[in-house]
Amino acid sequence: SETALAVGWALRELLAREPERLSVALEKRVQSLSRQAFRTAVERLSPEVRSRLTVRWLAKRKGRRLLDKGSSSEKSRRNRSIS
Repeated sequence: SETALAVGWALRELLAREPERLSVALEKRVQSLSRQAFRTAVERLSPEVRSRLTVRWLAKRKGRRLLDKGSSSEKSRRNRSIS
C-alpha cells in the first residue's frame, strides 16, 4: 500500500543518514512493519545488515503467528476438557 511505501521510504532515508542509531531502533520495532515497508527500508543497507534484519523480521513475524495459533489451540484444548 502507499502508506507502507511511505513508511519504508522515510526509514530508508533516515537509515542512510544515521545507520547505527536507526538500525538499533529498527531491530526493536521490526515486527510491527509490513513486508513492503520493511523491504523498502532495508533495500539500500549492506547485505550483512539487511540479512540480519531480515532474519529478525521473519522470526518475529513467524513467532507472532505461532503465538496466535498456540492461543487458539489452547482454547480448544480447554473447551474439550470442560465438556
